[in-house]
Amino acid sequence: MGRLREQLRHAFAVDDPDAFDPPEEQRQVVDMVACRVARHGMTTPVQILLETGQPYNYLLSQTMHFFRPTTSILLRTFAPFLPAGTNYRSATEAYQHLADFFEHRGSIEYLRDRVHHFEDEFRRRERQPGCKSSSQREVHDATATHLHSAPPDEHATRDHSA
Repeated sequence: MGRLREQLRHAFAVDDPDAFDPPEEQRQVVDMVACRVARHGMTTPVQILLETGQPYNYLLSQTMHFFRPTTSILLRTFAPFLPAGTNYRSATEAYQHLADFFEHRGSIEYLRDRVHHFEDEFRRRERQPGCKSSSQREVHDATATHLHSAPPDEHATRDHSA
């Protein structure tokens, strides 16, 4: 009777979300995702999505595990289009680490905190004098590339002898 009582006492125990500390591999993947979210200025939509889906994080992880074969095929197919320095194997490993990450109760709070950390970091860098953010640099580089590759002026190439 005492053994059954002991088992039932812990039958519905859940992990403490504040005690969640992901392993280093998961931490690296989460930091990569959080950094990209903050860099692209998507903090608010992601915050809403995370807060809305917080009760379903375990369901999300199981769905990610279910679609892993399909995702693996898609990552292999679109490997040439992945960001520089990313190959098929590292992308599938990152996907697996992210799926494992979402199995824990504190994962949503951890991801939210990391997104805010990177957002604060980018804002701090933008406030420094003479420092351009990565998005400002990308816009400047794209504009400069477009201007240098633009076709010559129509009036300069027109034959004026007629």
